[in-house]
Amino acid sequence: MASLAIHRTLNVCLVVVAATLSGCTHTDTTAQAVYQAKADYEVALTLAVKYRNQPVCSSGANPLTCNDPRVLDVLRKADTAAEATLNNAEATVRSPTATADQQRLAVQAAQSAVLALTNVLQQYGAK
Repeated sequence: MASLAIHRTLNVCLVVVAATLSGCTHTDTTAQAVYQAKADYEVALTLAVKYRNQPVCSSGANPLTCNDPRVLDVLRKADTAAEATLNNAEATVRSPTATADQQRLAVQAAQSAVLALTNVLQQYGAK
């Protein structure tokens, strides 16, 4: 009986969520895209820290099994760009004066910056 009540409650919740989402405005969609990009950034940042915490590469070592200072420099730059564009995108989608185009472009810039960070991590095998 309790499981039936829980099942009904979940169905009601799903219907409410679906009804709410079907009425989303453009701003809601762009805000959701920013929060997804921030979640992707957090995953990438975790991998970057994991890469940084590997032993420092010795001369001639494979940068896939150790941290290379040159790779760390690229990661820092990509991280700085991703963080700045994410903060800008969040501020833009929250701004009541931002146009739909400004919001869309800010979100695209943030997504691209996070993708760049992710690509650097993938190139050096950070998992």
